[in-house]
Amino acid sequence: MREDLRAAKNRPFIAKLKSGDYNEEISCSLGLIFLITALVVGKTIGPGWKTNLLYLGAYLFAG
Repeated sequence: MREDLRAAKNRPFIAKLKSGDYNEEISCSLGLIFLITALVVGKTIGPGWKTNLLYLGAYLFAG
C-alpha cells in the first residue's frame, strides 16, 4: 500500500496532469482568473454583457 502511494507521489508533473490529479486545482484557478478579470472589467468599463460573461465563466469553473 505504501509503495503505491510513494509511486504516485514520485510521478512527474506531466503524468499527474494527464491522469487528472490536478483537475480541481486547474478549475479553481480558472474560476479565480475569471472572477478577478470580471471585477477589473466591471470597474473600468462598467457593468455590461462582457462583465456578465466573465462572471458566468467564474461560476462555471469554480461555482
